[in-house]
Amino acid sequence: MKPINELAEYLGNNFEPRKMNWTNASDVAALEAAGREAFQRDKEALYLYTWRESADWWLPHPTFVLDVVPRGAALLDYKASTGWTGMRLYTDYRVSFAEVKNRCSDFLAWRLRQRGSDKVLTGDDIPLHDAVVSFDVANWMEEPSELVQELAALAPLCVLDADSRRVDVRALLDTISAEYRIINHRSVNHYVNLVAFHNATFEED
Repeated sequence: MKPINELAEYLGNNFEPRKMNWTNASDVAALEAAGREAFQRDKEALYLYTWRESADWWLPHPTFVLDVVPRGAALLDYKASTGWTGMRLYTDYRVSFAEVKNRCSDFLAWRLRQRGSDKVLTGDDIPLHDAVVSFDVANWMEEPSELVQELAALAPLCVLDADSRRVDVRALLDTISAEYRIINHRSVNHYVNLVAFHNATFEED
């Protein structure tokens, strides 16, 4: 089932198709100004992330993951929101999802139940994985370097993105390279940076 159809079924009579048209960047910016936690509790986030999952504009993200993470790996979609990244990779990896409980993760849990599972990992009980991805998370953080450490504690292979309009990408890359090995860095759509890095400490343990 297409993501938009899933959202329509989930919301039922409350579904508003007109909200799937996210062509006005100022509308997105106004919503995102509230911060990630508040945004994740807003129903508008369901429409934005469903649009992202459906839009070809976001294809570089799952394509990048497929380029750097071996197929079949245990992959964690960290701070997954509606699962808009992991769901596009669901048939290529053994995907798990982690997110605090909010409106977006409730929709994610519903989507997983349609696939025979409703497990959305929360809190500090997240097991180690082969790889972890976290997209559109660093962009919300005052200290994106904190995300680097969070990911490095969850898997030896880590993938994130950073929007140069919201993150000092050069400083973030310097932070990563100071402790870990960057294995791929790709700039797409003029300002989105996709980064994969390796945490060698897993091999030393």
